[in-house]
Amino acid sequence: MMKKTSVVFCNLILLLSLSACSTNPNKAESVETKLSNKEDVGGGQSLGLNDKGEMVVQNKVRLATYLKDLQTEVYTLEAQIYGDQSVGRSGLYGVLRDCKDESRSKKYGGDSKVTPPPAKDIKTKGEDLSISAIIEKVTPGKMGKNENKQLVGVSEEYLSDRIKRFEGYKSSYQERQVWFDEEVRKCQTDLKDKKEAYAAQAGKKAESVPAKTDGDQN
Repeated sequence: MMKKTSVVFCNLILLLSLSACSTNPNKAESVETKLSNKEDVGGGQSLGLNDKGEMVVQNKVRLATYLKDLQTEVYTLEAQIYGDQSVGRSGLYGVLRDCKDESRSKKYGGDSKVTPPPAKDIKTKGEDLSISAIIEKVTPGKMGKNENKQLVGVSEEYLSDRIKRFEGYKSSYQERQVWFDEEVRKCQTDLKDKKEAYAAQAGKKAESVPAKTDGDQN
């Protein structure tokens, strides 16, 4: 009985181990992408028959290309929202800040108090490789000699983790961009109304000043 129980237990451990390996999202598995009667339908999609003879629409993308494009989108959105100081670009963040400051100027009836914009929420902080972070073990990584005997610093992470994180950044930035667009639109509309009111008031004052005559000049 003891021997039979041990065999069952060992088989259970083996099954669990095989199951864990087969569901590892970070393990590169062989993927069959060939289609018969294949036709391109655009947008990286193909129509055809799979190995079971079933009609399918296949989306296929190189993961390196997907990650590169995803990261480019994230950094572009980040610059559009928060600007890029290296090129003197203030982004929607700076446009909203300047609009609110002008809107509250005494010239347009405001109190001239600076309205602090919402705190910047930069998602990509810490994404660049930091050697000091590796040294302080904040970021998993190593320093040492590579296969060419060069001194290097290296950090690694699972591809799936990076893709998920940057997809989250993209979604968050897209929502943030919509919010800033709306806030800028509202502020600029309000500022336009104040400028028109100011111009109308200035025009009334000019009309109320009596015109000088030749006798006044003498």
